[in-house]
Amino acid sequence: MILNVLASVLLVPMGSDPADSRVAIYDLSAVTATMGGTGSAQEWLLPVFRPRIPGTEEEGFAEIDEERLETELLELIVSLYPDEFEFEGRTVELLADGRLALRGPESLHARVGRLLEFLEEVVNAEVEISVDMARLPARAQLPERAVLPEAEAERWLAGIPTANRQRFALRLRADRVSDLDARGERPIVLSYMTEIAESSFIHDPLVVYASFGTRVIASAVPGNGGLELALTLQRGHLAGPVIDRELGLEGSVSNESGGMSYEDSPGIVQTFELLNRSLSMGAFLPDGQALLFSTFADGGRRDVREVVVVRRTGGELPAVASLSLDPDPGRLTALNTGALAPPGPVARGRVLDRRELVGLQLEWNLRIWEMIPLLSAGFRGIVADTALEAFAPPDVAVLQHGPWAFLVDRGAGSTAPDIFDVFATRRGNVEITVALERANGNRIAAARVPMRPGHSGSIVLGVEELHFPDYMVEIAQKSASPTPLPMTSFDGLVLWMHPRTTPSGNLVLEVRGGGHVLTSEATLDINGPLIDFLDQPAFDQLLVDERLTFQAEGERSVVLGAADRGTGDELRLVIEATW
Repeated sequence: MILNVLASVLLVPMGSDPADSRVAIYDLSAVTATMGGTGSAQEWLLPVFRPRIPGTEEEGFAEIDEERLETELLELIVSLYPDEFEFEGRTVELLADGRLALRGPESLHARVGRLLEFLEEVVNAEVEISVDMARLPARAQLPERAVLPEAEAERWLAGIPTANRQRFALRLRADRVSDLDARGERPIVLSYMTEIAESSFIHDPLVVYASFGTRVIASAVPGNGGLELALTLQRGHLAGPVIDRELGLEGSVSNESGGMSYEDSPGIVQTFELLNRSLSMGAFLPDGQALLFSTFADGGRRDVREVVVVRRTGGELPAVASLSLDPDPGRLTALNTGALAPPGPVARGRVLDRRELVGLQLEWNLRIWEMIPLLSAGFRGIVADTALEAFAPPDVAVLQHGPWAFLVDRGAGSTAPDIFDVFATRRGNVEITVALERANGNRIAAARVPMRPGHSGSIVLGVEELHFPDYMVEIAQKSASPTPLPMTSFDGLVLWMHPRTTPSGNLVLEVRGGGHVLTSEATLDINGPLIDFLDQPAFDQLLVDERLTFQAEGERSVVLGAADRGTGDELRLVIEATW
């Protein structure tokens, strides 16, 4: 129990009744820290798998204003019991360390104690979800639906060998982000920094870190008949060993007599392939059901089909909870405003092309690290207290405390549950299937995902690989030395989607991104005195920026790119939607 009476003593002012003069100190830190939430005040940046320089990650969140939250809690106490503090000698105040000092009779302490216990129960409620990740053969049979009964999902998972699946458990609190990071890292010697002066040079190894493994980030709020989830799944593994590659570089040094010699430069760099499967989107998890996300990534290297099953395994997140103000008339109702406007992912990033696509800023630059595909996603929610104040009955006061709205009804009834029923989302999921393929039917990458309408989502499926297409040559007076410039190629599918349902029952789907598919890899032998070779990978590319409309009674499939299936190698993107 976080309600902690730290001190209690009788202080009797002259002429006062000792029964009115007990002072108690309450610890509020756990209540206020929990109630700060992350759904509306914070935004997480979640980079997909990529080599990275330690200390440069752009991830984190805004600090919670603890002092403001404690002040709001103090205002709530005073507003609930205004008559109690009209008597001389009764006070309530915040101490510098966030504790609450209350002076008053036992009846007031009992009321405040019940209030804090109520807040503890409401804001510390949590739900547990399990995330099963299973690897399957490329032609394995999948369940027909992206939302299926829990028992059916469990039976299907039981048929997969234990060695081919993993299970992770997360405990989610309302309007907070949970992060489970089960990734590993290993250093990669990517290149060298060359220091050169007159007739000497030295090379400083440039080391980056490749991340691989699993990361799950989730946020949940209660909905009508289930949970509203915002979910990011990051999966990556090395598609083979890290390879030590001989560059065969030399540096030239001239002596004072006019002669020239060639000195060996550091010639070993490391290359690797990283298979990346990342999803970030919002989805509705109905009670007693499971969500199924499936992905397939080929990229010309590895056939990998994976299925992710998300289920609720325990706990309860209340959207509405009430406390009787007895012996005073009325009721206090706590309402999780995240349930009225659930948090969802917000995608941004650089991938695939030099030109900028509106809203997503997709970019491809031939520079170290900047070449690496990046698609970030953050969780963002909207606090709906303004709507509550506008639509609540005139005799109901609305107070805001962090992500929670408190409705104070001094009458006999309770209006908050009715307001929740009106404002809470009733939307289910849109099931979307996307496939990047050749016109001849050769499938490169595909995914089937449930998405909550009104929120964006992102998909990254493919292989990242290091190449050395260029060199920097440092020259100073009588010496020269080359430095390799690595780039990271991406072979696969990167897509951003935003589905919306219309009042007429149609579906509008915004789609941006596309495919960047490796067609050949060649090595150019330069036969120069300093530089041995250049890498020359070639790619096909398909970029889309579309706003698609699916009619409720019409065609549920759209083809972008090569329109007709034939024998050619043109790229096409096939999108199917069910709702």
